[in-house]
Amino acid sequence: MHYSNRLTDNSPESAMDQAYRIARRRVRALRGWYLHALIYGSVVGGLWVLFLAQGATHLTRNGWPRPLPVTLGWGLGLLIHGLLVWSRTSPTGRHWEARKIEQFMLEERDARAARETQATGGTAGR
Repeated sequence: MHYSNRLTDNSPESAMDQAYRIARRRVRALRGWYLHALIYGSVVGGLWVLFLAQGATHLTRNGWPRPLPVTLGWGLGLLIHGLLVWSRTSPTGRHWEARKIEQFMLEERDARAARETQATGGTAGR
């Protein structure tokens, strides 16, 4: 996603505020995916436990275990959600949220500086 049109005020404080909001939005997308994965694992795991506890005799018309369509369908949705989120970010380490916010803010600041330099024809530092 390109954010150049969101930074309309030229003050450094405003740019940092905007960069923080953009970074925070991206971190929240990561956190949303983690929550999605947790709920998926809990619900699908519960369905399989119930299925196995009942003797694994409840099959669909096609002969598949009942939890399989839910596992595959929801799993595909989780995969697509993950690809959309993870194509932008990749968390590692213990304090990944704070590091990601800082990284995204720096990226946005650098992109803004490059746009400003390009807009002035590269003569800003001369």
